[in-house]
Amino acid sequence: PVLQTHQKHSRGNELIKKYMERDYIVPEDFSQFIYLSQLLQAEGIAKGIEAHRRAMPSCMGSLYWQLNDCWPVISWSGIDNEGSWKALHYFAKRYFSPVIISVVEEQDQLKIFVVNDRNESIQAKLVITVKDFEGKEIYSEETGIDVKKNKSECYKELRLNQLKNLERTSSLMNLKLVAGEEIIAGKNYFFAKPKEMKLSKPEIVLSSEPFEDGLKITLTTNVLAKNVFIESDVDGKFSDNFFDLLPREKKEILFYPVKSGVEVKFKIMSLWDTLSDSQQ
Repeated sequence: PVLQTHQKHSRGNELIKKYMERDYIVPEDFSQFIYLSQLLQAEGIAKGIEAHRRAMPSCMGSLYWQLNDCWPVISWSGIDNEGSWKALHYFAKRYFSPVIISVVEEQDQLKIFVVNDRNESIQAKLVITVKDFEGKEIYSEETGIDVKKNKSECYKELRLNQLKNLERTSSLMNLKLVAGEEIIAGKNYFFAKPKEMKLSKPEIVLSSEPFEDGLKITLTTNVLAKNVFIESDVDGKFSDNFFDLLPREKKEILFYPVKSGVEVKFKIMSLWDTLSDSQQ
């Protein structure tokens, strides 16, 4: 009732559920519903940000509504009333990075763009890997490119029929822009809507160790863990969240508790947890 009272859009909650049904399997659990509502919002805003940035120079960026909230509510903010980052704010951090990779699928072709907001060109390799959700490689290639400064450009076109044995509902494309030893930008592109993905239960292993004024968290998984969300039992900030964890690849993030020297316990949720019992 409190959240309903704070919902100032006459059809706000109705529309959230309607759009969720389009892309996701709507869960019965309330906390899972909130989790998916955040993903729905973040993915939608991210698509808009990417499209605007690809359109350089006719469009040179975008602003989105809104930053934060003053009370507990399911809304369009990126930060909740307690100052915690929602999925949107983590996505905005990624998609407003100076250099991004963006993929557009048109009919049977994938167009791979690199958007560079820096005032310098970049000599880099575009590394493309297509794999299934268990980590088996289906296709890979590397292409040397000259990423032009302050410009959006399509650097690669790939026909889907080049990707032999591709199962759209159980495969992803991982893209990296690498300059020297540094990964300048990265992107995971999925060929199906979340509700169509054939996900398996991930066995996510988490370990942590002290790091300066926080904790360094290391995560691994045996199969794709999509949109991993980490919660802590104490107040603090994560350097990243709501990310995809790929099979047998290590992911490191930082956690900064508000109070130092306290024991911290973490709880993990991923998209698989929101599936119906029949699908699990």
